[in-house]
Amino acid sequence: MASDDYLQRGSVSSNLSILQNIPKTYQRSSRKEDLYINSYGRLWGEKVTYSTGMAYGAGLFGGGLYGFLEGLRKPGMTRKLRINAILNSCTTRGPRIANPAAIMTMMYCGLNGTTQWVLGKYADYGLSAPIAGALSGALYKCSSSMKMMTRYSITASVTYTLIDQLVRNME
Repeated sequence: MASDDYLQRGSVSSNLSILQNIPKTYQRSSRKEDLYINSYGRLWGEKVTYSTGMAYGAGLFGGGLYGFLEGLRKPGMTRKLRINAILNSCTTRGPRIANPAAIMTMMYCGLNGTTQWVLGKYADYGLSAPIAGALSGALYKCSSSMKMMTRYSITASVTYTLIDQLVRNME
């Protein structure tokens, strides 16, 4: 029997021949131009999926936090009733903020890609984010009054422009 036999020694030998010939692994590149195709950044589908998920998560967290604080403010309850009020408020406010945020972000991603395509070489000047944000806010509230549609349009335009500028400056 071999000297590294498990039955003979009671353990596995530390100098196994299979571990001696380990091929060198491929070194991952951290340069941006090696990670993305032709410096275009993430693909459109990746952007939509990531952005929509982040918007839903942020809306759920923000709405849940608001609901938590709202549940804490309700006075004069026993401990069980207070916990119930907090949970009810969290589950009411969280999705109420998260769902519109995710829907508007999905519309924004599609409209941002379309706006960049229409603007062509002028898309690098940062015009596509405010335009796409305003259009997504207006499209989301197009069945409401003009006042509400304008409010959502301005809010979405400012929000998505700020997020776009933050992402551009982080790169």
